[in-house]
Amino acid sequence: MKLIFSFSILILFSVVAFGQTEPLKLWYDKPAEKWTEALPIGNGRQGAMIFGNPLKEHFQLNENTLYSGEPSSTYKNVNIQNDLPLVIKMLEEEKYVEADKYVTENWLGRLHQNYQPFGDLYLDFEGNETEISNFQRELDISNSIAKVSYDLNGVNYTRQVFASFPDQIIVIRITSDKKSAISFKVNFNSIHPNCISEIPSNQLLVFKGQAPEFVSRRTLEHIESKNDQHKYPEIYNADGTRKTNAKQVLYGDEVNGKGMFLSSTRNPKLGGEISKTENGLVNYRC
Repeated sequence: MKLIFSFSILILFSVVAFGQTEPLKLWYDKPAEKWTEALPIGNGRQGAMIFGNPLKEHFQLNENTLYSGEPSSTYKNVNIQNDLPLVIKMLEEEKYVEADKYVTENWLGRLHQNYQPFGDLYLDFEGNETEISNFQRELDISNSIAKVSYDLNGVNYTRQVFASFPDQIIVIRITSDKKSAISFKVNFNSIHPNCISEIPSNQLLVFKGQAPEFVSRRTLEHIESKNDQHKYPEIYNADGTRKTNAKQVLYGDEVNGKGMFLSSTRNPKLGGEISKTENGLVNYRC
């Protein structure tokens, strides 16, 4: 079974004037250095954590159906009905250690599928960070819009990001108060090693790959300490010994090609010069 979903991002850039600050906002005068400091946007299915670096923007993207594994791979061989009286008796006799051991070995299935990160979108802008002034990043909670603004070389730049539920899309709007001032490169990356970027045309950047089919939250040593090898046929033989490919995460050919496929497209609008670069990035000028 192949499970496939898509992830769309629209990038807009134009020359506009700027409005006043709205209430109910979180705002910061420094970019986020780690995930917990980034600002979130989402539409119920798609989400992004926005780090807000003025010249090296980073969007960490997620999609709520992207998990490891497939429906048929979940370990289900657990039935507690027959020995429930035995465990109840142990508890009544205050044999708690024995009851815990019995439940762990006989009742508990393995930990189920793991939610997976989609990937990372990077926007690399021209300029010198030491010359940036009036930097601010914010999340307008009232209107569900994240924004980054700063001044550089006499130009005011703004990025606005929102996630549309009706259109099921994340929109990034990049603006400046002077013409021909916007120049940046866009690139996509992911922790999933089989993901690749393709550029069918100067107007489209496609990112696709496959999530792992198998992920274990527990180390192999911990699984073996609990004698739970039988719950993980992907990495253990029937006699409990490790298979040659035994590890906590398995991709693609390691598990007969199983795992959810993922795809994302970026479609720039209203741009000036758009071109491909040697390293696969797309360059925009406006």
